[in-house]
Amino acid sequence: MNLLEPGRITEVAGLTGMGLTRLGLGLLAEPSHRSPVVALDVKGWLSPLAAWEVGVDPAHFVVVRCPDPSRWSQVAAALAEGVRAVYAEVPATIRDHDLRRLAALVRARRSGMALRPLGGALPSGVAHLRLRGID
Repeated sequence: MNLLEPGRITEVAGLTGMGLTRLGLGLLAEPSHRSPVVALDVKGWLSPLAAWEVGVDPAHFVVVRCPDPSRWSQVAAALAEGVRAVYAEVPATIRDHDLRRLAALVRARRSGMALRPLGGALPSGVAHLRLRGID
């Protein structure tokens, strides 16, 4: 079963240190065997090795670093336009209407996207599926 469905957003949420980045990257494994996949890294520390360890095909994996929250929405939208599967960390400062606009684009382009909000949760109606880590 692929939890990263075309045209849908999966939310990966919970406290830091619970393995959620690994879970999010793991969602890219199956799609990476058919086409390129991308991880959008806002903290600057995501390692490709972590993706490879969970089964992501190294030949089809790209890490895009975007440390500037003011550019995040544009970068995420460009990735949704051109790549079939994306795992993206969401800076806490991203506005709800920008996330709703991104969700509409994901639906229109039939991309699969996993979003990891770094501050709180995604607004209502954005995620089709929510995966929450609990301790």
